[in-house]
Parts: sequence; C-alpha cells; structure tokens
Amino acid sequence: MLDEFPADEHRFAAILHPNIWYGHGRSEVHRLLARHVRAGLVLVPPEFGWRATLIASDYLIGDHGSVTTYGAVLGIPTLLGSFPAREVAPGSLVDVVGSRAPRLAEHEPIGPRLAAAERAAASFTDLSGRLTSRPGEAAGAVRRVCYELLELPEPEEEPPVPPDDLSGLPAPAACLPTASRARTEVEPGGGLRVVRHPVDLPRSTADGALVVAAEHPGRSLREAADVLVLTTGDWGEHVHDWLRDALDARPGSLLAAAVQGDACLVRTRSGRTARISPRVPGAGRPMCFAAAVHGWLAAGRSIDELGPETSVNGVRVQLS
Repeated sequence: MLDEFPADEHRFAAILHPNIWYGHGRSEVHRLLARHVRAGLVLVPPEFGWRATLIASDYLIGDHGSVTTYGAVLGIPTLLGSFPAREVAPGSLVDVVGSRAPRLAEHEPIGPRLAAAERAAASFTDLSGRLTSRPGEAAGAVRRVCYELLELPEPEEEPPVPPDDLSGLPAPAACLPTASRARTEVEPGGGLRVVRHPVDLPRSTADGALVVAAEHPGRSLREAADVLVLTTGDWGEHVHDWLRDALDARPGSLLAAAVQGDACLVRTRSGRTARISPRVPGAGRPMCFAAAVHGWLAAGRSIDELGPETSVNGVRVQLS
C-alpha cells in the first residue's frame, strides 16, 4: 500500500491485535515496522486511538479479527487480506463479513479493488443490528458474567470505562515519508504538482528525485540525496551554514533545504536562497515544497522564474 499510492494523497494506519504487541513486545514491534513508519505508516498503539482511526478510515483491509467486523458494521468499504474460514464460527457475524467482503490476492494491486469494496459495502447495512442484542450495555453484561464465573459479588458502582483519546497517535506532519522519490510536473496554470513515493520499502519501485530528511538513519540514502532536508531543530542564522555545507558535501545536488515551521528555506548551488511558505498557515508540506523547487530547477528553470507566488499540489505558496 505504501509503495502503490502517492504519499501526499493517502494516509495508512495499522491497527495490530494487542496480542502482537504483548507477544513480541513494543520494542520488537517498532523495530520490525521501523522502515514502514519512516515510509509514512501510522502505527496505532494498542491502548488508545484505534476507534478514532477506524471511524476516520475511508477503506479497511483486514482479516477475521473484531476490528474488521466493526469496520464493516460502520459501513466502511472492506477488503480481506486474509480470512482463515476454518477458524471462524459458522453463522457468526465475522463469518457473514467474510462471505460478503472481497478478497485480496497476495501482492495484488489494491487500487483496482477499491471499487469492489465500495460495492460490497452496500451489503453491510443490515450488520449493525446483528452486532449485539444489548447495544450500549456490553461492559455491564460482560462484567456480570465474569463475576458470576468467579463466584464473587458484583460491585454496585458502574463499570469504569476509560476515555478513548488520541494518545500515542503521531502528529499529521509525522505521517509522511522521510525518504522519497519525487516527480514534479508543471501544471497548465503554472502550478507545480509533486508525486512522492517512499523508498524505505523492500520492493520500492519509485522513481524521481531522491528527497531525504537529514535525520534519516540511512547513511547511503542521505549521501545519495538529490535534496537533503533539515527537518528538526531551530538553527536560527546557522541554518545558512548548514545549507551551504550540505551542498558542498553533495556535488551532484541542485538544492538543499531546511524546514522552518510550515515553511521551507532552500538554497541553490549558485547560492540563491528563497523561503517558500503557504499562504494559509499549516496548509502545506515543507518537504513537498523542496521537491517542487528541485523539479523546477531540474527542468532548466531558475527560482526567479517561479515568481512571488505559485501553487504546490493545489496549495497557494509565496516565495520570498
């Protein structure tokens, strides 16, 4: 998924079963998925945020787990990446979802299957009434049974239900690849469109200019970067020294850049510097701005030809 879809147009989140977290341990889960997180994957923690993530989703790819069933009940177009039917109770709600949601074959492109998921979602309308016969009473009913099995008196107070907030979910800006291949196109109206795909993935097929954050752990990617981008820290006036040194260390680079809030400061090999910022604060993606300027320069144009104002992926930006 991360390789197939443009990084700036889609967002992907993984909701893992709690047993994965507790069976492998947090450190191992983060180690196994580190490159995917650097490629833009949102790794949802097991305690909080999974409900909000599910509600916000436009599509769901799941298995025979409960989250997949909840998503189908919500009417989310659902694809099944795995569904071991022999492990599912016949006639259960999970079994019904398995009989209606389309399957994904291994390594099959996902984009063409989304329409099938949307068509199948129309058949999920009757599932909400079958999810539970006691809507809103699950916590109390389960607790009552547990205390009966333990042969203990049930407490008189209401069962505690912790709030489900967004703790542990990363900020939106952190959900973008730190190393990507970027292709820049000049649109008919003069604006720029940047299409980025992450390069951290094992089977990455991305092409275009290599745009890498200076904090990326991959030394080979940093050294080969067409555009190296400083994305952390407030360097003040020292940022100009960093930009100059980054270009000196990479004779093949046309550009170096540094993120400053929601803006981007760029320096060309000729020493020309410019600041690109969105007209609406928070609307843009600074690494995209750097990629756009690189694409413009690679086409044989100068920064001055961009003018004081243009657009990047539909976001109006100003140059100063």
